[in-house]
Amino acid sequence: RQIGFNLVRLTFSTETVRSDPKVQNFSVAANPDLLGLTAMQVLDRVISALDAEGIMVLLDNHMHDSDWCCEKWDCNGLWFSPRHSADDWIDMWRTVARRYAKEPAV
Repeated sequence: RQIGFNLVRLTFSTETVRSDPKVQNFSVAANPDLLGLTAMQVLDRVISALDAEGIMVLLDNHMHDSDWCCEKWDCNGLWFSPRHSADDWIDMWRTVARRYAKEPAV
């Protein structure tokens, strides 16, 4: 906020919402309070922290698979892929909408 921005584009994957894996410890080593949480719980904490600073959140379903993006072979260009159907994608957005419906920053 101090450097003049008021919105963060926060990316996530379809796979993350659908499977909600436990986050590996090395991924949150700089934030020990996040140890043992699932990916969605970490996302909740990030959104809450941004909200506490008056920063809005634009949730960006940037990829289907939880992997590094953007290769021609990664199948993340549409709302479906070989691993995630259009119905999976719609269900994922319903889950996200329900989870953050009362979160003012989102």
